[in-house]
Amino acid sequence: MSSLLLTLANGWTAFSILATLSGIAGIALIALAVFGTTFLPSFIKQPLIIAGICLIVGGALYQAGQAKGAHLAFEQEASRALDAETKRADLAEAQNKQEAAQAAKDLAAEKADNAKLKELNDVLAKDKDRDRECVDGDVARRLRNL
Repeated sequence: MSSLLLTLANGWTAFSILATLSGIAGIALIALAVFGTTFLPSFIKQPLIIAGICLIVGGALYQAGQAKGAHLAFEQEASRALDAETKRADLAEAQNKQEAAQAAKDLAAEKADNAKLKELNDVLAKDKDRDRECVDGDVARRLRNL
């Protein structure tokens, strides 16, 4: 939505009311000179046509400048947006790599803990006296009642 609004804003920037009015005035002067042949003296017709052509050309050049400026503004804004998106993607990629490295580190630590527990379990499995009572039944009963 914001890119559409940006395009409309740049398009409106490219439109020039002054250039439009200049073009209309130039056309009006030329039309006055051509169609007003009966009312105007001949020495006024040529300057009117030249003035009309100058207004049209000036308006066209001004409009072209406005359009070029709007195009450059649009290009600059698109470049900024592309740079921001590239930076965001780079940050996301770096974060994903960091998360993957942390996950690998956590997995290695868990495997090491599991290996230690397995080793301890193997040692306990080899111990034949591990089910032997440490205290007699009376002391055990009193300890449970605490």
